[in-house]
Amino acid sequence: MLSRAGGSPALVVANASSNDLSLMRRDGDRWREVQRVSTAPAPFALAIGDVDADGNPDVIAIHRDLPAASLHLGAADGTLGPARTLALDEPALTLAAGDLDGDGAVELAFGSGSETRDGNLRVLRTDREGHVHDVWRALVGRRPSAVAIGDIRSDPGSELAVFHYRSWAQTITSLGRRRREEMYRDGICCKTSRTTGERSPTSSATAASRRSASLWENGRRTRAG
Repeated sequence: MLSRAGGSPALVVANASSNDLSLMRRDGDRWREVQRVSTAPAPFALAIGDVDADGNPDVIAIHRDLPAASLHLGAADGTLGPARTLALDEPALTLAAGDLDGDGAVELAFGSGSETRDGNLRVLRTDREGHVHDVWRALVGRRPSAVAIGDIRSDPGSELAVFHYRSWAQTITSLGRRRREEMYRDGICCKTSRTTGERSPTSSATAASRRSASLWENGRRTRAG
């Protein structure tokens, strides 16, 4: 998408206080807002993926205390469309977008729960007509605070790495496989990345940011590295 609009990187920022998203592009040595699009109240986390398989990255936002996500489809001119509501069972605490089963289609993973019960992991897929399909549901540890998608096992498809708030364990799970727990220090956020000399991505924890941001470059999501 961005290559058709000049090829410059773009930054998408969730503005929780004004209930909208800012699309920003480089202008010399600074970022300049080129579009602001309304979304549901209190957005606090974003994911990017080509949800409708049209070749343009789309933006998905989750919202504080709202049992729904907002899908903003990307257009060929590099702009974002109006919000489409994706109903969820309960407010999501974290989300990720990626191809989980290796079929080329993007799935959306939402983690929800609390500190007093097992968390829920729900995986959805939307088609080009905007219909939402449940792909998978699973129980994970209490209060999932972050989820990332990557080929951790170096086999077809990808896995989900889930970190839990105030927990020394992370959950590794994938479609049709038993989940496993791995010990880790107290993580807040996680992302899968491919580091030099490694065949498969590893998951890592980082400090949480108060303002959510995701980077687009040359029409595709950038990977952490």
